[in-house]
Amino acid sequence: MSAQLAQWIDEHKDEILDAYVVWRKERGEARPDKVMKQAIELPIVLLVKTLQGDAEISFVQGVEMATKNALASNTPTDVVAESLQGVFVAMRQVMDKERPPQWAEWVGVLGDIFLESSQVVAKVLGRSFEWQKAGLESLYEISRDLNAADSADELLRVLARPAVKAGAFATSLLYIDLDEAGEPEWAETAAIWQREGEPVFPVGTRFYLPEFSFTQMWLSSPDAPQLIVDISTDGDFDDNFRQMMTGLGRRAVVIVPLLQAGRWVGLGIFSWNKIHEFDEEEVKVYQALTNLVSPAVENRRLVDNLERMVAERTRDMATFQALIENTPDAVGMTDMNGVMMYANPSFCKMLGYDDCEVIGASFVEAYVDDVDHFAEVLQQVLERGSWQGVLTYKRKDGSKIEGQLAALLLYDDDGEPRAVAGSIRDITERKQAEVERERMVSQLTRLTTVMNTTSDMVSMSDMQGNILYMNPAGMTLVGRENQDPTTMVIADYHSPKVGEKIGKEYIPVVMEKGAWSGETELLHADGTCIPVSQVITLIRDQDGEPEAMGTIIRDITEHKRAEVERERLQWEAMEAQKRAIQELSTPIIPVMDRILVMPLVGTVDSMRARDITRTLLAGIQKHRAKIVILDITGVAVVDSGVANHLNKTIHAARLKGAHTIITGVSDAVAETIVDLGIDWSAIETLNDLQTGLVFALNSLGIRLTR
Repeated sequence: MSAQLAQWIDEHKDEILDAYVVWRKERGEARPDKVMKQAIELPIVLLVKTLQGDAEISFVQGVEMATKNALASNTPTDVVAESLQGVFVAMRQVMDKERPPQWAEWVGVLGDIFLESSQVVAKVLGRSFEWQKAGLESLYEISRDLNAADSADELLRVLARPAVKAGAFATSLLYIDLDEAGEPEWAETAAIWQREGEPVFPVGTRFYLPEFSFTQMWLSSPDAPQLIVDISTDGDFDDNFRQMMTGLGRRAVVIVPLLQAGRWVGLGIFSWNKIHEFDEEEVKVYQALTNLVSPAVENRRLVDNLERMVAERTRDMATFQALIENTPDAVGMTDMNGVMMYANPSFCKMLGYDDCEVIGASFVEAYVDDVDHFAEVLQQVLERGSWQGVLTYKRKDGSKIEGQLAALLLYDDDGEPRAVAGSIRDITERKQAEVERERMVSQLTRLTTVMNTTSDMVSMSDMQGNILYMNPAGMTLVGRENQDPTTMVIADYHSPKVGEKIGKEYIPVVMEKGAWSGETELLHADGTCIPVSQVITLIRDQDGEPEAMGTIIRDITEHKRAEVERERLQWEAMEAQKRAIQELSTPIIPVMDRILVMPLVGTVDSMRARDITRTLLAGIQKHRAKIVILDITGVAVVDSGVANHLNKTIHAARLKGAHTIITGVSDAVAETIVDLGIDWSAIETLNDLQTGLVFALNSLGIRLTR
């Protein structure tokens, strides 16, 4: 292993030198890169030879000699320790980046070598050198123990060891999740430790980093830890965060950024419940932790994720097993000879067997009805790896069922077929349902043909008024032959007035009684209204809930036109009849030149009185009459109304220049007139028509002779 490690270091020497220079510059080193590389190139070569086993002096011995030379030349003693630390950190960084297969073992070997070297340095210097001994040795021990950490809690225990020794009250390790741009987005508490009490933020607590003001503080310093001596006075915290931290009893804090290849992986946070002054050795330890811990944290996260995936896979397998055991489909597995190796409860139930009867039985002989066909199926499974189709299966009682089989060939680790698994779904009822469905489809096809060829409009809409179907006759009726009916709503072919009536009157009836019928109007695309006869029915789903509405509409334009024509003819007939009756009820008889006779029969009401007046005046005008004889022989009753009408008629005739004579006044009529106090003294009244005619002729100077 040492020889392989030596070869790897030698091959990556340039990268190690570059990493060392970067590390030194981060700590304020001002010497040229070439000088710094030359200073450690010899120790690296010595380390390689030591690992190869052909060095004259070992690496540890070389470190001892360098330390003694530093003392003799009054060189600052920190130079040796820092150089030693720098070489170790540089090698770790390159090794963490390259990730050789022996990474964990090699880190342990290097840790032991550099730990021994630090002990030699401390021994040569002859004093405690807290940094070299408690610091440098601590780093090597931390590096070694980090590789052995098997949990986030153990990782934190190693990481926080220097802080705990320095009296830290609480420590926590946070994992960081990045967004798509590679920026820190979420932090999750992976492990936490504190001296007493329950942690405020337990393991698993997640923080959305953009919402925390102190996020920018540690983001701005990815290469160095943040050491806050007194939170209450430090200017890097905003008031809210300072209040929260001091409210939790925190006064000092160290935030160790953990990055791997420039990518954030986590944070180490150590806090004290009192003001804490950090000495030089502590500062150097925390600075070293920044580069030392990141690979271990990333490895731990990978392991945690892997363990979580395994746990989830285990749960998934258990869930899958439960699904297989409880699925209604029959699931079974046979070996390559067709012998049953597994059957779920549904398999046994479907074929009518007990569990113990299934295992070990021949699948083909016991359950397959058509053995020859199944042989073809099995051949396809072997050739293609799977097969799906319908087979007939035998049940224990001799009955048969139709089953949809999905068969899959299973392979062993060497890629050789080892078993055949399959699931069977009983489709016997489905087949029956398919036959019934085909019958219903056939009926529906015939019904659709009828609806598509009928001259009446047939349509269906949902409960919101959206058209689901409309036959061609309906589309033609509303003038929308080229439109997709499913893009229409009921309001598209009804006027606003009719639409309102449908919503307020017709639909409530449909919802209550299941149907409505009557006459209404459709709105044609050109804006004209079409009178129609309509039936609306309610369609319910399987649960009896309203699902849609169907309607049948018939154009009754011609019917309405014929009805109007019939009403017109009927009116004309009635008018003709009325005129005939009127003419009969108010006849004008020109008996001689300038003499008219109007015999009245029946009751004289207001309407008839007006007709009598109009007819009489027209007759006077037409025949240029001078004398008019009103014969009321046929009028049974004369009251004040009749008398008043006759008076008005006589007065109107007088205005036309005609003299009026009333004849046919019966005894009863005469008594009534006297009893009512009607004054006819100014009117010429005679006993009968004959007397009236004679009087009329005499008035005109005409004498009758025998």
